[in-house]
Amino acid sequence: MAKKRPAYQWYPKDYDSDEVVRCMTYEQEGVYHRLLDHQWVEGSLPADPKRIALLVPKQMTVDHFVNDIWPAMAEKFIAREDGRLINRRLERHRAELDAYAEAAAVAGRASAAAKRANGRSTDPQPEANGTSTDGQRTVNGTATIPQRNTNSSSSYSGLRTSDSDLQSSKSSQPTAKGRGRQYGRIYVHQWMQHKLIDMLGPHAPTFALDEWVDSLSARSMSEGLVFEKEADVWNWIKAEFRSEIQRRGLPVAKVAPPDQNDGIPQLGKTNTRLMAAISQLRN
Repeated sequence: MAKKRPAYQWYPKDYDSDEVVRCMTYEQEGVYHRLLDHQWVEGSLPADPKRIALLVPKQMTVDHFVNDIWPAMAEKFIAREDGRLINRRLERHRAELDAYAEAAAVAGRASAAAKRANGRSTDPQPEANGTSTDGQRTVNGTATIPQRNTNSSSSYSGLRTSDSDLQSSKSSQPTAKGRGRQYGRIYVHQWMQHKLIDMLGPHAPTFALDEWVDSLSARSMSEGLVFEKEADVWNWIKAEFRSEIQRRGLPVAKVAPPDQNDGIPQLGKTNTRLMAAISQLRN
């Protein structure tokens, strides 16, 4: 049985542009989505449509499912070697996540081995004030309940989402030394996370940002991408982020290009006042 994961990414724009899906009735769409959920949890579907009918709501008869529902979505599933059915795109997404998890595990073991080779412990060491480097309070060297960091924010999958968090984050300047998170080969600084969430606004809780960055990291490894400097990583993330927003069909704010005054940049308030004062003196 395939490794179980609690959730998978859903792409409304891709789904709505699928011709097979657009030809489905709402009843057929609901069943199709339910079968995708079942495959994600259990790994596959039975080969016999009559068995599949038992997985959908009980008020639907087997004959109705076999004759009126299943034909509309049968082509979206293929048979594995053992005969059971799968949706290929869903399994491809699962394989990408598995590849990332394996790559992250290998990288983690390599990092731990390198630290041991350098004579450094991988465990957080207690500091003089009794707080370990991972934010836990220590008593005689023993970690107890983690202490809340008042400068950090609540999170959704490890990232901020609440309005109060978004406001409080703007009071501090982004810093490369702030807390961040390692996604396989990609390290995302906390200020990067904040910027992405600020841009998403109300869509942040449903965007599954952690999982999306995970998939980016897995793709960068599978494609063998090379980043010459750290800034290239952030620029690549932003470019992929814009593409992902468009692919999901999220509404994007329309911003008019700045008035360049025929190629001449506009003066700021201070310079404008200065020029006005000079003009008055000349007159």
